[in-house]
Amino acid sequence: GAFLACLGVIATGLSFLETSANTYSSLLGPLETSTQRINFSQIFNSLGIIFGVLIGQQLVFGKNDPSHAELLQMSA
Repeated sequence: GAFLACLGVIATGLSFLETSANTYSSLLGPLETSTQRINFSQIFNSLGIIFGVLIGQQLVFGKNDPSHAELLQMSA
């Protein structure tokens, strides 16, 4: 239950952040190129999600994580 609540809080925060960032990036320059700026910022948002997961995976499950065979040997 608490894990799902935390996911809901994170999703809500990210949706507010993305909404405000899109508005801000559209106001930064000329109105004619605002859609290009929003698309460009969304590219970096997607790349950040992908690389964030990959870096987090290495930090949490790094090279020192024992394999299944090693875990079976430990319990014996």
